[in-house]
Amino acid sequence: MKIVHISASDSMGGAAIACIRHSEAMRAAGADSVVVVAEEHFGRPGVVCGVTGYGKLLHSAYRRLLARKDARLDALGNFGAMSYGHDFASMKEVREADAIFLHWVNNNTLSLKGVECILKLGKPVFWYMHDMFPITGGCHYSFDCQGFESDCKDCPLIRNTSEKSFAARQLQDKLRHWKKYRNLSFVTPSRWLGDLVRSSVLAEGHPVLNVPNVLDTDVYKPLNFSCKELFGLDPAKRTILFGAASLKSIYKGFADVRECLKGLDPSRYEGLVIGEPDSAVLEGIPMRIRTTGFLYDDLSLVMAYNASDAFIIASKAENYPNVVMEAMACSRPCIGYRTGGIPELIRHGESGFVTENNTPAELMRGIEYVFSSDAVYSALSGAARAQIEENNSYSKVRSLHSELDWSLVK
Repeated sequence: MKIVHISASDSMGGAAIACIRHSEAMRAAGADSVVVVAEEHFGRPGVVCGVTGYGKLLHSAYRRLLARKDARLDALGNFGAMSYGHDFASMKEVREADAIFLHWVNNNTLSLKGVECILKLGKPVFWYMHDMFPITGGCHYSFDCQGFESDCKDCPLIRNTSEKSFAARQLQDKLRHWKKYRNLSFVTPSRWLGDLVRSSVLAEGHPVLNVPNVLDTDVYKPLNFSCKELFGLDPAKRTILFGAASLKSIYKGFADVRECLKGLDPSRYEGLVIGEPDSAVLEGIPMRIRTTGFLYDDLSLVMAYNASDAFIIASKAENYPNVVMEAMACSRPCIGYRTGGIPELIRHGESGFVTENNTPAELMRGIEYVFSSDAVYSALSGAARAQIEENNSYSKVRSLHSELDWSLVK
């Protein structure tokens, strides 16, 4: 069975990482799975760059055009326009595939018509959704807006009033180019996102499947030695880990994390940040905060998780976060907001703590609960690891991807 995954990148962002992991797990299960990307950074096995030669010049030009469009829209949060893209449908890997997975294909990877060209091949196409973009007029998360259920008129996230109709036009273009193809299915890692897809006008009449993200639990695991000293941490204190690609992101809720950390006892707790935040962002937090810089390899990330004692996440919009799954695989309890798919990963009182009201005070209460006793912490840690092994490990990929005909794999 030949499977091709199409992604904007092989490494940049959680969607790219999730895509690579699905393909790796499928190869481990015996399938002939490859990932085709617009931008290749690490030369990973099973990854093919679909943009070469003259195409790279086009990609650079498209990027400038997209930047101008973004500036005109002045949108709140990530907002995608699918005006430009590359001809992945003509690639040998795509034309010979038995099944095609579209992942995060923004940033000029595929245009609206480029997606249609892939649908025209007549093969089963599964759009594995890492955010809401495939079903909206352009936003990656709609917050409280339900415009994607009908027409996306008067988009509240576009701040340039002269561009308010862009979302409605793009949604109509999506409907015109994609909706008629019966070979298109939508796949979501979280049940939360699946419910939104089922209520959307674009997915009406198309199958919607739930397949959670996977990771290699032989790599992401608790280590039998202390990693705290590697990051300059105090073994006598409880280390709270947090991070995001951008601590200023409107989605990640770092302002709430900050307020939570300000209320913790600095003699008992310290923080560890994955990434390189502006020092001004961390000012005013009394506890000591260590930063790792950006970590791109699995080993460094595993050591960072193992150097911590718990992970906190206060996202205002979230699908099925890799970071929570990774922390739990390393036996670290997580404390998180009741947002998107977070409660599907963190089982409240069993493998971590999920807040009721999504407030910094609730995050603090969750941290205090996790560390309330050695017995509570040990139970949460063991359950976190066991849950990921049972539901998200590479070994489960055949049962998770039941939409594929595994009888074709010897």
